[in-house]
Amino acid sequence: MPARFVFAHPIDVRFRDCDPRGHVNNAAYHTYLEESRLALWRDLFGEGGLPGVGTILARTEIDFLAPASAHDRIDVRVGIAHLGRSSIAMDYEIVRAGGGARLASARAVIVTFDYAANRSMPVPPVVRARLEALRDAPPVQAG
Repeated sequence: MPARFVFAHPIDVRFRDCDPRGHVNNAAYHTYLEESRLALWRDLFGEGGLPGVGTILARTEIDFLAPASAHDRIDVRVGIAHLGRSSIAMDYEIVRAGGGARLASARAVIVTFDYAANRSMPVPPVVRARLEALRDAPPVQAG
């Protein structure tokens, strides 16, 4: 079962995101997930992102449900699916803005990482506390 979506980030589809048929190329969806994840980090922790920790994208999966096209406006909804010792699983739902069709669903697993030691590290307590509070927040509806 997917996480409740507790954050939404709007994105305008760029012409360069599209293939010759005018559909958003599958690789662009990874960028949309990343943009939304970074927007969430900024919303929770300010411009610096996650405090005191690096991150690595360990896994991502996307189910494509309907095509998006150049100049579409989409909303990426984000939910915290699981908090592990050093990992954060996030669920995503990409929809056409204004309550439109579901375009894709996705999951990404982020690992908190100590670049100096070159190994994973525990999710810092302040990060864990904010993500747990967000996970339990009321769901949002995308614009």
